[in-house]
Amino acid sequence: MQWLSLACIVATIFAQGAAQLQCNRIEQCKCSMSDGSGDINLKSVGQTNNIPKWTINAGWWTFRYNPCYAFSSVQFTGLAVHQIDSASFTEEYNLGLQSSESFGYNATDGVSISYLSHDVLRKSRVVLVCEPTQLTHDLLFVGELIITEYEFVLTGPCACPGMCDDNGIVPDSPVNNDSSFSYWNDVGPVIVSLLLHDLIILVVVAIVMLVLKFAFDITCCSRGGAEGQSQGGGFTNPTAKNEFSNA
Repeated sequence: MQWLSLACIVATIFAQGAAQLQCNRIEQCKCSMSDGSGDINLKSVGQTNNIPKWTINAGWWTFRYNPCYAFSSVQFTGLAVHQIDSASFTEEYNLGLQSSESFGYNATDGVSISYLSHDVLRKSRVVLVCEPTQLTHDLLFVGELIITEYEFVLTGPCACPGMCDDNGIVPDSPVNNDSSFSYWNDVGPVIVSLLLHDLIILVVVAIVMLVLKFAFDITCCSRGGAEGQSQGGGFTNPTAKNEFSNA
């Protein structure tokens, strides 16, 4: 009964968090804050020439992201987020389709955009950090904090409610190029919160597994994968070596 009560408390906490502020999707790349503070519009940020806005080399893998407008790779179409090996450019993964775009909000990270791959085995989340003092937009790859879930942070003025329309920064918006702005003052806490968020999830999962093991003698994931089960999510091109242009 004690464990049941604890589960109810945890569920209540998550329910309270879900009932907070929201950014309701209006259309592709655009959502409206439920508190009336304005719309977040990223349409002017994405590129329409089938070249992703950002290309980030993270060692063995290269990640590409383009908000709002789909781009294609050798093996995939309709992409928002893409992963490819940095060495041979032959192993690639769909990390999210433009058509799967959804907006979310939590008190820790603020507004974020999530994308799902075609097989729903991979997920990408882009946390939006409002920076009205910037004139450009930056993307940071945080990492694969949970297996097959990829975290990014996008900073800039169009991540702010009411700052941008379809053509870019609204002329009367209070934007300036303040050189005293410290990038990590705002981005740093977001990265820490993302790490803590996923750490909490891992701890909760570990506790549940321990309870199942010692209280009910149930062991999770004790059997191997089913015969013929597909790993999914990406495919290898054995015949071609392709070079990609950086955005």
